[in-house]
Parts: sequence; C-alpha cells; structure tokens
Amino acid sequence: MFGLTAVTAALIKLIPFITNAVPASLLSIVIVTVVAKVLKLPVTTLANMAGAETFKGGLSIIPSLTLPAVPFTLATLAEVLPYSITMAAVGLIESLLTLQLVDGLVDDGTQGSTSSECLGQGLANVASGLTGGMGGCALIGQTLININSGGTSRLAGVLMSFFLGVSIIACAPLLAGVPVATLVGLMFVVSYSTFSWSSLRVIKKIPVTDAVVVVLTSVITVWKDLAVAVVAGTILSALSFAWQQSQRVAVTSYTSDTRYAEALPRGDGELGADSKTYHINGYIFFGSSSNFQRAFDPTNDPRKLRRCFGKGERARESRLHPCSPLRAHAPALPHTGHVVMDFMEARVLDYTGMQAINQVCSRYGSQDKTVIIKHLSAECASMLRALNGKNAPYQAVVEDPSTDPKYDVAASRPTPKK
Repeated sequence: MFGLTAVTAALIKLIPFITNAVPASLLSIVIVTVVAKVLKLPVTTLANMAGAETFKGGLSIIPSLTLPAVPFTLATLAEVLPYSITMAAVGLIESLLTLQLVDGLVDDGTQGSTSSECLGQGLANVASGLTGGMGGCALIGQTLININSGGTSRLAGVLMSFFLGVSIIACAPLLAGVPVATLVGLMFVVSYSTFSWSSLRVIKKIPVTDAVVVVLTSVITVWKDLAVAVVAGTILSALSFAWQQSQRVAVTSYTSDTRYAEALPRGDGELGADSKTYHINGYIFFGSSSNFQRAFDPTNDPRKLRRCFGKGERARESRLHPCSPLRAHAPALPHTGHVVMDFMEARVLDYTGMQAINQVCSRYGSQDKTVIIKHLSAECASMLRALNGKNAPYQAVVEDPSTDPKYDVAASRPTPKK
C-alpha cells in the first residue's frame, strides 16, 4: 500500500511536466489502478471498504425523493440536534476556508461572498436532508484539484458533481476496483499543497500564545474534529488577547497642569499648581479594570487649590457633561484638589470599564478632590451619563467633537438613573 501511495503522489507531480491534456490526478489514479490489476497486487479497493452493494451501479442507487422516515417529535430533534450543529459548523468552516484558499490562488479580480456561500450551502443542505439526501460542503481537496487542472469557475464545481454522479451510476464497477492507496496518495499531495509551510519558518518569531493556538488547533483537528478544534482555538485566542490587553494599560501622569481649569467654576482667586493629569493608553474593559484602578493614587494626589470658588457662579455649560452638578449654580465647593483623566489614547470597551472609571472617581471624591474627564467618545460619554444620572462621581466631562475619538462601547445601554 505504501508503495502505491508513493507512486501515485510522484506521478501527480511528474505528469504536468509531460502533458496537461489530462488532469494529473485522474491520470495517476488510472495508471496505478491498471498496474495493480495487471500485476494482481493484493490491494484494498473501494469495494472492499464500502461494500459491493455501494458500487452496483444503475439508477436503483439513486435515493428516492421522500421525507425522512423518522417521527417528527421533540425526542427526534433532541437526538439529531447535536450532530446537526457539529456538521453545520464543520461544513461552514471548511467552506469558508476553501473560499479563502480560492481567493488566494485565483487572481481574477473578484472576491467570494461569505454570506452568499453560507446561505446557499445551508438552504441546499436543508433541501437535501428533506428529500432523502445527505448534507455536504465545499471540499478543499477537490477544489485544489480543480484549480490545478485549470477549472477556476463555478461551472467547474458543477461539472465535477455531475460527472461524479454519472460515474457512480454508469461506471460504478470500474470505480469499485480503484485501490484506496491511490486516493491516499492524492490526499497527501493535496495536504502538501494546501499546508502553509511558511508558518514553520515564522513559528519562532510569533508570540508563544499564537504558536500554542496553532499547535492546539492542529492536534484537536486530528484527534477530534474541525468544529471542536476551532471552538477550542477561538476560546484560547480570546483568553490570550484579553490577558495581553489587560497587561498593556499604561497610565502616565504629570502635575501642575492648569489647562482644563476652565471646566471648574470661576472665583476670585487664581488656580495654583495643585493639579494632576493622567494620560491613559490602552483598552479599558473587564480584563484591565483592576490594573486601571491601581494606576491612580487618590490619597497622595493634589490636595488643595490656591483659589476659592465663588458662590452662585454658573459653569460654562458648553464644556461640561450634561449630568455634571456644575451645570447648575455652583455653591462653594468642598473639593480641595482636582485631577484630569485624559482618554485620548484609550478605548473604553464595556460596562465594566465605565464602572472602573466611576470607582476611581468615587475614591477621589471621598478625598474631597475633583475629577475632570476628557476625550471620551460620544457613545461612551452618553452611556456614562445614562449610567450615573444626576449622581455622577466626577466633576465634569469636557467634550470636544473635533478632537474626541470615535468608537462604540460593547455593552447594552444602561437604564438612566433618576
């Protein structure tokens, strides 16, 4: 068997140097099959594997177009649902991988539509199952054989299916004698051609977590199936990404910054150097919220302002957050210091991130210190407003549509507090 496999793989590689009139894979299988018959080699054939009944040929092997002979009950659904989900996942994954392969190999200026492929495959499989057939999906191996043989259009796939059906009906006895070893050789060549060998050269250059994901997905694919492997790889990648981003939150600070003091109510005194600005860089979400909160020091940050705040003074409403208490008449404030939180280089991704901001502001409030927030996205500022209502723990949110970043927050919009 090993010898026939090696001979088949070698012929597939050598025949294109001699002729391209006949697909190399087809000609190789024919040659090896004829040699095995002539020499009467002890080989395992397709008939031995699938049974002679499968290759009896004729129209009688065509399944009848009838509904499945199973009871349409919830018990039946519970039994077939796990298998159907697995088959659908594997089929979609392999079809999308095949589509990606074709887009990379065929340079005709067009790109396949993933949504159209998934929708078409799903409808076809439902129709096939309801009429006595079996579900299917795109095949990377057959697709690569088509492309290497010059068939790059959709018509090539249609004709492949047509001639496969004709062969099973009209040429079944001939197919029954094909040695399994020749098909193994063909699949070895397909695997060799589709494997990304360049990934081995860069395996030492990529992050360790990415290398672990690649190896784990490959092992689980062989051990279990493609669907389980993809789910495991996706979970591991998500956890790896969350951990990496949680470690990349950088907070730098400097003192004596009075550029944002105009967000505070005016008084008779002058603002001194008792202020501090924090520049946040990175993603603020559930994984990084702890590191974000630890970066602030409410106890030792600026302790007082060298100016007093006047009574009955109205803040500049165009620069303040709508739910800031400074939008109303500002009485004498008990706050004795202020901190600016600049989110220009940061992105608040979820509800936990906004809660982390609130908790930091509340810690400063307990120390009688004012917090001014700037450079949040409009979406984030809106959700933060809805989250806090009129009880915002910060003093103001400075909003500037011309410079504020634009991004969305991956969280349901909270119900506004009264």
